[in-house]
Amino acid sequence: MSRGVGQPTVVPGCVAYAYQDEPIPEVMVLQYSIAIGRASYDIDPAVDVQELMTEIESAVQAGGRFVRVPLTSDRAVNVLVSPGLLISVESFAHRALEIVPSLEAEPLSGLDEYDEFDEF
Repeated sequence: MSRGVGQPTVVPGCVAYAYQDEPIPEVMVLQYSIAIGRASYDIDPAVDVQELMTEIESAVQAGGRFVRVPLTSDRAVNVLVSPGLLISVESFAHRALEIVPSLEAEPLSGLDEYDEFDEF
C-alpha cells in the first residue's frame, strides 16, 4: 500500500461519548518507524516510505552508501547502509488527537462581590 507525501492513511472508527447523541468519528493515522540495527526511530509522517525503502535497497545493491532518514522536520539520521545491516520498517495505526468539546461553566454567583482581603 502506498501513500502520497504528507498524506496519512486514515482508518475510520467511531467513539461514542456519554453526553452526546451522535458518536464522534475516530481517526486512526498510519505511522511508520524504522529500526536500524538495535535503534528504532519514528519516521516523519511527510516522508514517502516506499521511496525511502527503494533508496535503502539501491544502497545495499551498490555495496553501501549513506542514506538520509528524516525523523522530524528538523532532525534526520544519515545511515551507512550496507549489505548485512539489519533495517526494518514497521507501520502501526494510532489515534489522532481527539477533539473534546469545551465545557462552558456559568460564573458562580456572589463570589465576584467577595473581597478576600477585607478580613485581614
